[in-house]
This record gives sequence, structure tokens and C-alpha cells, in this order.
Amino acid sequence: MTETITLTHPAAHAEGRAMNGARSAVETLAATGVEVCFANPGTSGMHFVSALDHEAGIRPVLCLFEGVATGAADGYARGLR
Repeated sequence: MTETITLTHPAAHAEGRAMNGARSAVETLAATGVEVCFANPGTSGMHFVSALDHEAGIRPVLCLFEGVATGAADGYARGLR
């Protein structure tokens, strides 16, 4: 039997939702100024993509292939220069 462990973040607790690792990572990225996330969602990354939906400060860009995600992120970063 698998046990699910959820951590409670003070802000999450105040809103009545549980904090998990993906949501904590996304909130940390948003707090450090990340505005866009290029992602290739697979089975292991779905929790992270779901957490992106709950963070208004980060715009997710979903790509169908890892090479497209890395190429798009590289092109986006070069365009910001």
C-alpha cells in the first residue's frame, strides 16, 4: 500500500488546499521571477503541469516533444536579449 504524504504550506493552509512538491516548486519559481515555463508533459510531469494551472504568475507553454520545448525555450530566451 502506498501512503500519500502532503505538506502544508501556511499560505496553502489558509486557502484550504494541501501543498505538494510540484506546487511548492512552482510557487518558488514564481517568487524568483520565472514568468514562462516550456513543458513537455508526460506521466511524471503531470503534477508539475497541474501546479502551473494554479499559479497566475507563470505562463505555461505546452509542447508535444522535448526537443520542441528546449528549442522554444532557447529561442524565447534569445529573443529577450
